[in-house]
Amino acid sequence: MRRLPLAGILPAVVLAALANLAPADEMELKLSTDPAKARSSIVVTAPSPARLKSALYPSDLGYETVDVSGYPLRIQADYRVYERICSKCHTLARANYAPHVSRAWWRFYLIGMRARSTWKGAPLTAEESRAILDFLDYDSQVRKLDRRQEFEQVSAELEHYFDVEMGSRMERLQKNRAILGR
Repeated sequence: MRRLPLAGILPAVVLAALANLAPADEMELKLSTDPAKARSSIVVTAPSPARLKSALYPSDLGYETVDVSGYPLRIQADYRVYERICSKCHTLARANYAPHVSRAWWRFYLIGMRARSTWKGAPLTAEESRAILDFLDYDSQVRKLDRRQEFEQVSAELEHYFDVEMGSRMERLQKNRAILGR
């Protein structure tokens, strides 16, 4: 590393303030030409205890809603179908934060959802399935692929909360097993 004299680089006011902190011969200015790391604007808040208790997957701990205000109008309409239909059986966060991104995977997933909805007596129509598939495909592209780094950061935080909860669940199970004498 090359030592640079501080005079001429920093304003005199800053130099005067630094002079009070350490002798001039001990000061170093470290400069980097590396690109600045992008910071995410997303902050994941800790899930409620009830939400943690009911989570089956890390994605269940994500947010229930997606801001679709910037999406095309047709996709916004598809989102309303997705909200109405999918929230009947599971948290919307499960799909919102699922790691899946391909249309083919979502199509495969929807086959199972159509079968389950039929067994429950409320089968999905072809139009509802198309709307849900179109929304999931578009949203995956926008939030999960185009903003991959941000999505992966949020996913990692959700996985952390989930892992801590799974550790707590295992401890409770082991404790209860010991109480039962097994």
